[in-house]
Amino acid sequence: MIANNEVKVWDPFARVCHWALAAAVAIAYFNEDGAWLRLHMWAAYTIIALLAFRLIWGFIGPRHARFPDFVTFPNAVLSFIKDGARLKAKPYSGHNPAGAWMIILLVVMLSLISLSGVMLYGAGQHAGPVAGMMAGTSVMWEDALKETHGMLASLTLGLIVFHMAGVIVESLIYKENLVRAMFTGRKRPLKVNEPALSAARSSPSPRARAPGSILAAAAAILLVWVMLGAETALADDDLIKGNGLSSVAPLEPVLAEAKARQAGRVIAVEFERYQGKAAYEIEILDSQGQVWELMFDAMTGEFLGKFEE
Repeated sequence: MIANNEVKVWDPFARVCHWALAAAVAIAYFNEDGAWLRLHMWAAYTIIALLAFRLIWGFIGPRHARFPDFVTFPNAVLSFIKDGARLKAKPYSGHNPAGAWMIILLVVMLSLISLSGVMLYGAGQHAGPVAGMMAGTSVMWEDALKETHGMLASLTLGLIVFHMAGVIVESLIYKENLVRAMFTGRKRPLKVNEPALSAARSSPSPRARAPGSILAAAAAILLVWVMLGAETALADDDLIKGNGLSSVAPLEPVLAEAKARQAGRVIAVEFERYQGKAAYEIEILDSQGQVWELMFDAMTGEFLGKFEE
């Protein structure tokens, strides 16, 4: 039930984006290996889409959704944190300075995670929008990508925990349920005047909006490129049409089993005839420089054999 004295702060698009992003991050984090890799990647593509939307909405949305309304200089953040430690921080109807910079940090970190993840997907699984670009990536660089991706994920998880702690602390200080506010979009009106800086920044001039427009356009182009090229490498449809089959086993689980049977880097995936059957031939380079060929039934995904090249 909405109290009569509450005012509208968060618009529906900002709220849906917030909770959808939280759900997509959770799905990606807890489903990252083996048979769940495809779900992990589609959660990642969803994150990319939501980030692109939030960047655009941050310049064309209503007041409290726009970056110029709540992003302040670092000294304002430090001042807010000091005042908060003394329980004297001024309330804000929208994001406070610390929360604003947390949003920026999370957007940057999630963007870096998405970029490293798409590159790793192309290098390790030969799939996704940059599969062709990442073909022939060395074991050293693939391992470096994997370590970077994992490190960024861990740092982002820490930021999320810190963000949640900040929401709880602010809710206790101001005696207002901020989680509920992000669902309903409504908060109690301020009892004091909101700092003038926020109000002054709420309506940026066209010139001030120009960099944001360029950034939003770039984000939209990136989104289209990623989503259209997401699953182009070694598409199952191409295998079906080119080899007269009614269907083929999904490639990703086959690649996961191949890597489980032989450590190393996948350097090639081909479609061959083996023992009278249509088969996936997966070549893996091990740490000693030896190439192994693993054969899988293209119809069922059944393992057929492993050979030294």
